[in-house]
Amino acid sequence: MPTFWLAKLVMLASFYMFNFTGATQGEAFREPFILNGTFYVFLILPTLTLVLTGLVFLARLTRSQLLDILRQDYITTARAKGLAERSVIYKHAFRNALLPIVTVVGMALPGLLGGAVMTEGVFGWPGLGSVFLTSALQRDHPMMMATNFIFGGLFLVFRLLIDLSYALVDPRIRY
Repeated sequence: MPTFWLAKLVMLASFYMFNFTGATQGEAFREPFILNGTFYVFLILPTLTLVLTGLVFLARLTRSQLLDILRQDYITTARAKGLAERSVIYKHAFRNALLPIVTVVGMALPGLLGGAVMTEGVFGWPGLGSVFLTSALQRDHPMMMATNFIFGGLFLVFRLLIDLSYALVDPRIRY
Protein backbone atom coordinates (compact mmCIF):
# COMPACT_ATOMS: atom_id res chain seq x y z
CA MET A 1 0.00 0.00 0.00
CA PRO A 2 1.46 3.41 -0.87
CA THR A 3 2.60 5.51 2.06
CA PHE A 4 0.40 8.50 1.27
CA TRP A 5 -2.70 6.30 1.04
CA LEU A 6 -1.91 4.57 4.32
CA ALA A 7 -1.33 7.98 5.92
CA LYS A 8 -4.78 9.13 4.79
CA LEU A 9 -6.37 5.93 6.14
CA VAL A 10 -4.59 6.36 9.49
CA MET A 11 -5.80 9.96 9.65
CA LEU A 12 -9.35 8.91 8.85
CA ALA A 13 -9.37 6.11 11.42
CA SER A 14 -7.90 8.40 14.05
CA PHE A 15 -10.49 11.05 13.30
CA TYR A 16 -13.40 8.63 13.69
CA MET A 17 -12.02 7.01 16.85
CA PHE A 18 -10.42 9.95 18.68
CA ASN A 19 -11.54 13.08 16.77
CA PHE A 20 -7.86 13.77 16.01
CA THR A 21 -6.45 13.99 12.48
CA GLY A 22 -2.77 14.30 13.35
CA ALA A 23 -2.21 17.20 10.99
CA THR A 24 0.23 19.52 12.72
CA GLN A 25 -0.62 22.95 13.97
CA GLY A 26 1.56 25.93 14.75
CA GLU A 27 1.84 25.26 18.49
CA ALA A 28 3.55 21.92 17.89
CA PHE A 29 6.75 23.68 16.76
CA ARG A 30 6.85 26.84 18.90
CA GLU A 31 8.84 25.41 21.83
CA PRO A 32 11.84 23.07 21.70
CA PHE A 33 10.60 19.55 21.04
CA ILE A 34 12.11 18.09 24.23
CA LEU A 35 9.93 20.32 26.42
CA ASN A 36 6.87 20.35 24.18
CA GLY A 37 4.32 17.60 24.82
CA THR A 38 2.20 18.71 21.86
CA PHE A 39 5.07 17.80 19.55
CA TYR A 40 4.94 14.17 20.66
CA VAL A 41 1.16 13.97 20.28
CA PHE A 42 1.49 15.02 16.64
CA LEU A 43 4.36 12.57 16.16
CA ILE A 44 2.26 9.47 16.90
CA LEU A 45 0.34 9.13 13.62
CA PRO A 46 3.26 9.79 11.21
CA THR A 47 5.36 7.27 13.14
CA LEU A 48 2.55 4.74 13.04
CA THR A 49 2.20 5.26 9.28
CA LEU A 50 5.90 4.74 8.60
CA VAL A 51 6.03 1.63 10.80
CA LEU A 52 2.95 0.01 9.28
CA THR A 53 4.27 0.26 5.72
CA GLY A 54 6.94 -2.41 6.26
CA LEU A 55 5.51 -4.35 9.16
CA VAL A 56 3.72 -7.04 7.14
CA PHE A 57 6.79 -7.87 5.08
CA LEU A 58 8.94 -8.03 8.18
CA ALA A 59 6.48 -10.34 9.96
CA ARG A 60 6.38 -12.72 6.99
CA LEU A 61 10.17 -12.71 6.73
CA THR A 62 10.53 -13.48 10.44
CA ARG A 63 8.02 -16.31 10.19
CA SER A 64 9.70 -17.90 7.17
CA GLN A 65 13.17 -17.61 8.74
CA LEU A 66 11.99 -19.19 11.97
CA LEU A 67 10.19 -22.02 10.17
CA ASP A 68 13.34 -22.72 8.18
CA ILE A 69 15.57 -22.72 11.27
CA LEU A 70 13.18 -24.82 13.38
CA ARG A 71 13.71 -27.69 10.91
CA GLN A 72 17.49 -27.74 11.50
CA ASP A 73 19.26 -30.59 13.28
CA TYR A 74 20.64 -28.49 16.15
CA ILE A 75 17.09 -27.44 17.10
CA THR A 76 16.10 -31.11 17.26
CA THR A 77 19.18 -31.76 19.40
CA ALA A 78 18.31 -28.90 21.76
CA ARG A 79 14.79 -30.27 22.16
CA ALA A 80 16.14 -33.79 22.72
CA LYS A 81 18.39 -32.48 25.52
CA GLY A 82 15.23 -31.44 27.34
CA LEU A 83 15.44 -27.67 26.95
CA ALA A 84 12.21 -25.77 27.35
CA GLU A 85 10.50 -24.81 24.10
CA ARG A 86 10.81 -21.13 24.96
CA SER A 87 14.55 -21.51 25.42
CA VAL A 88 14.88 -23.40 22.15
CA ILE A 89 13.02 -20.74 20.21
CA TYR A 90 14.53 -17.61 21.76
CA LYS A 91 18.11 -18.70 22.48
CA HIS A 92 18.74 -20.98 19.53
CA ALA A 93 16.31 -20.40 16.68
CA PHE A 94 15.49 -16.70 16.89
CA ARG A 95 19.09 -15.68 17.38
CA ASN A 96 20.11 -17.48 14.19
CA ALA A 97 17.12 -16.15 12.26
CA LEU A 98 17.91 -12.59 13.29
CA LEU A 99 20.76 -11.95 10.83
CA PRO A 100 18.64 -11.73 7.65
CA ILE A 101 16.00 -9.77 9.56
CA VAL A 102 18.57 -7.19 10.67
CA THR A 103 19.73 -6.88 7.07
CA VAL A 104 16.21 -6.28 5.75
CA VAL A 105 15.36 -3.81 8.52
CA GLY A 106 18.56 -1.90 7.89
CA MET A 107 17.93 -1.76 4.17
CA ALA A 108 14.36 -0.59 4.81
CA LEU A 109 15.43 2.37 6.96
CA PRO A 110 16.55 4.50 3.98
CA GLY A 111 13.24 3.60 2.35
CA LEU A 112 11.52 5.15 5.34
CA LEU A 113 13.21 8.40 4.40
CA GLY A 114 11.57 8.21 0.98
CA GLY A 115 8.25 7.42 2.63
CA ALA A 116 8.83 10.33 4.99
CA VAL A 117 8.58 12.72 2.04
CA MET A 118 4.97 11.64 1.47
CA THR A 119 4.16 11.27 5.15
CA GLU A 120 5.43 14.77 5.93
CA GLY A 121 3.36 16.12 3.06
CA VAL A 122 0.17 14.47 4.30
CA PHE A 123 0.61 15.35 7.98
CA GLY A 124 2.09 18.82 7.37
CA TRP A 125 5.44 18.27 9.07
CA PRO A 126 8.19 20.78 8.28
CA GLY A 127 10.92 18.18 7.81
CA LEU A 128 13.61 17.26 5.32
CA GLY A 129 11.08 15.47 3.11
CA SER A 130 8.92 18.56 2.75
CA VAL A 131 12.04 20.63 2.01
CA PHE A 132 12.87 18.19 -0.78
CA LEU A 133 9.31 18.28 -2.12
CA THR A 134 9.14 22.07 -2.06
CA SER A 135 12.51 22.40 -3.77
CA ALA A 136 11.46 19.90 -6.45
CA LEU A 137 8.25 21.80 -7.14
CA GLN A 138 10.15 25.12 -7.31
CA ARG A 139 12.99 23.57 -9.37
CA ASP A 140 15.56 24.57 -6.80
CA HIS A 141 18.30 22.22 -7.99
CA PRO A 142 20.98 23.09 -5.39
CA MET A 143 18.55 22.41 -2.53
CA MET A 144 17.47 19.14 -4.16
CA MET A 145 21.11 18.09 -4.45
CA ALA A 146 21.74 19.04 -0.81
CA THR A 147 18.80 17.01 0.46
CA ASN A 148 19.83 14.08 -1.74
CA PHE A 149 23.32 14.36 -0.28
CA ILE A 150 21.86 14.20 3.25
CA PHE A 151 19.68 11.22 2.30
CA GLY A 152 22.75 9.49 0.82
CA GLY A 153 24.79 10.21 3.95
CA LEU A 154 22.05 8.80 6.15
CA PHE A 155 21.95 5.71 3.93
CA LEU A 156 25.68 5.18 4.49
CA VAL A 157 25.27 5.65 8.25
CA PHE A 158 22.46 3.08 8.27
CA ARG A 159 24.63 0.61 6.34
CA LEU A 160 27.45 1.10 8.86
CA LEU A 161 25.04 0.49 11.75
CA ILE A 162 23.82 -2.70 10.08
CA ASP A 163 27.36 -4.00 9.70
CA LEU A 164 28.20 -3.18 13.30
CA SER A 165 25.00 -4.77 14.58
CA TYR A 166 25.97 -8.07 12.92
CA ALA A 167 28.63 -8.51 15.60
CA LEU A 168 26.00 -8.06 18.32
CA VAL A 169 23.59 -10.53 16.75
CA ASP A 170 26.08 -13.24 15.79
CA PRO A 171 29.08 -13.68 18.11
CA ARG A 172 30.98 -15.58 15.40
CA ILE A 173 31.36 -12.30 13.46
CA ARG A 174 34.36 -10.22 14.58
CA TYR A 175 35.60 -6.87 13.29
